[in-house]
Amino acid sequence: MSNWTEKLETRAKVDILIRDELWMKMPESVSDVAFMVYRGEIFNYFYTRFAA
Repeated sequence: MSNWTEKLETRAKVDILIRDELWMKMPESVSDVAFMVYRGEIFNYFYTRFAA
């Protein structure tokens, strides 16, 4: 996606993609709080490194 950081809707789609992937791959023992922290850190990683 080019310029994905410019639109709120597109950023939300990326965040949902991250959420769905984490949901499928994280062990059930991970707390909801930890899940949200990981999700935010991954989103920020992509946002800061791949924003066009």
